[in-house]
Amino acid sequence: MFNYLYNNLGYVTPEDTMNIKTADNRTYNIYRYKNQTDNYKQDNYQLHLIHEFNKKYTLNIAAHYTKGKGYYEEYKYNQSLSDYNMNDVVVGADTITSSDLIRRKWLNNDFYGVVYSLIAKPINKLQMTIGGGVNNYVGQHYGEVIWSRYASNSEINHRYYNDTGFKLDVNNYLKLNYEVTKRFNLFADIQHRYVKYNFVGIDNNKSDSTQTAIFNFINPKAGLIYNPADNAKIYASYSRGNREPSRGDFTENKFKSQPKAEQLNDFEMGINQNFKNFAYGVNLYGMFYKNQLVLTGELNDVGGSRRMNVDKSYRMGIELEAGYKASKYFSVNGNITLSQNKIKNFNEIVANYDTDDLADTIVYANTDIAYSPNVISSVSLIFTPCKNFDITMINKYVGKQYLDNTSNEKRKLDPYYVADIRLGYTLKLKSIKEIRFTVSVNNVFNKLYSSNGYTYGWIYGGQQYTYNHYYPQAGTNVLGGVSFRF
Repeated sequence: MFNYLYNNLGYVTPEDTMNIKTADNRTYNIYRYKNQTDNYKQDNYQLHLIHEFNKKYTLNIAAHYTKGKGYYEEYKYNQSLSDYNMNDVVVGADTITSSDLIRRKWLNNDFYGVVYSLIAKPINKLQMTIGGGVNNYVGQHYGEVIWSRYASNSEINHRYYNDTGFKLDVNNYLKLNYEVTKRFNLFADIQHRYVKYNFVGIDNNKSDSTQTAIFNFINPKAGLIYNPADNAKIYASYSRGNREPSRGDFTENKFKSQPKAEQLNDFEMGINQNFKNFAYGVNLYGMFYKNQLVLTGELNDVGGSRRMNVDKSYRMGIELEAGYKASKYFSVNGNITLSQNKIKNFNEIVANYDTDDLADTIVYANTDIAYSPNVISSVSLIFTPCKNFDITMINKYVGKQYLDNTSNEKRKLDPYYVADIRLGYTLKLKSIKEIRFTVSVNNVFNKLYSSNGYTYGWIYGGQQYTYNHYYPQAGTNVLGGVSFRF
């Protein structure tokens, strides 16, 4: 039981191997297999047609095709043979049910389609865009065992699962922008999307993936922009967005029913204003979700994040930004986001090894959405001592965030502050428009922090346990670069 948990948690640094507040074991790496690599290649082809009929009508059409293929290879310890469609091995009086092995998980995909837009100005003060696209995706997913300590009945490159996903996406939209006066604009959009999924075959979990899901979305948006002066803008908007679940939401779904599409009602309003040496912006937003797909804090067996629907949730906050140029040598830019990110009612599904059904549901109210800090801020101090040379200090602060949706203080990432210093020098030549040299000293104060992680919980012996993993970030490090503009 606990081997199962450990094997599925070995992607980053587990909490019992390091002290997250000291330098102990922060570079711990469970992987010892030298060919633990991701080998994926993409070829992209595009064909564009742009035709201007006259000053009022412009047509854009683009056809595209992307071919991708590759695999992720990894060494797996003590794997159940039955999970790989391999028979138990009988050696004398012993029966071997598990083996170390090397597997490759393949993706062979084709993505192609056509997108278009017609930009029109049929009457003065009105601009209209009609557009859309038809896109199709075919992705074959399969896994192979290329070596096993106990090979059982397998052949070379033994294939233990094979499934294919099809996704058809058809969308059409209309955008309107009307200039009521030189300082007052109204805009409105509406989009229709048709999405169809088809899954066939046996997936990585040895389940029959065969199913079909169809979604029809209407996505409207409307708003206004008012410029009370040349240096100021006031705006307000409302939009409704719908988004379908991803393939992973289907294949990693713990529930018997299909995952649902999420719906967002977004309200925003704000103001921007620019002066000679000072500029600022204020944005207020309220994002209200139905069936939002939130991260659970868990990972699948290749390190991908799992998601689940929650009935009602929201994100509300204020975004502030400002910049001040004190002199030709010194300027400062900064921004801060203050927010509340909540789930009204959350049901946690916990593995229970004391019961036959192996799962308990724990109900929470008004919890924080996972990986959603309430405070994010950044301040950049820019010093230009001479022409073409600049020094920038970038200060970033990220508040406390939880690894799952339970607001459990044992499952969180501590707030952190980190500062970087970047030196830049720009050289201009006749033959080359610009050469820029940069040297970045990152994390100059050598802060020990983790920017991400994940968590698992279970019940055993009547007690609830939590086990966290973290992504510890590097201490002070230096990066150099050169860029060219022609």
